Amino acid sequence: MSLPDVPYYWQEWSYSCALACLRMALGFRFPERPVPTERQLGLSSIGTQGHELFQWAQGYDLRPEPLDLHDLEGEVVAAVESGFLVIAYVPPEAVGYEPTSEYMHAVLILALEGDRVVLFDPRRHTEDDPVRFEGLRLQFADDVQRHLGNLAARRIDGEAFLNGLPARLAMHIDRTHFFDRWYNGGVGIDPTANDGLQPGEAGYSYAAFMV
Repeated sequence: MSLPDVPYYWQEWSYSCALACLRMALGFRFPERPVPTERQLGLSSIGTQGHELFQWAQGYDLRPEPLDLHDLEGEVVAAVESGFLVIAYVPPEAVGYEPTSEYMHAVLILALEGDRVVLFDPRRHTEDDPVRFEGLRLQFADDVQRHLGNLAARRIDGEAFLNGLPARLAMHIDRTHFFDRWYNGGVGIDPTANDGLQPGEAGYSYAAFMV
């Protein structure tokens, strides 16, 4: 199964994972346009809430659609099979970080392949993430060579060279683990959170939406 040709962007700050996901979505949907920086999008030192990101996606001509929290797995399947990406706010442990009850982490779901969820995680990979870092280090040389070969054809600018990486660096997360932690992690999703609410109403949760 081939993955969509989505440009990868690291988050520039510890609290800007959602903005990095939005940048990736914009780069995918509008490859002819310059991708806004995080500051241009509306960088905030307290992070970006789901409803804010949803509104900004609309403001940049995307057509985001929230997913039904009662059946996130089924909704994600339908979205990616229809050619959409999914911006998802998940508990950090869903993608291999230490559990926490303090914050959600935004990732961009690209596809489902058998028992795996394939996604881009915008968090910067460092020595503090030993398992992930080792995987990146082993693939780095080959990926840089491949990436350099595509620079001229895709007219990638300096920032995109530093941030954009080939899709082979997408993470493959166990599907059962991912969706179980999404609901049952330290800051898991309440499937009834949007019952009786419509998008745009106060309290509506945009924990996942397709773009």
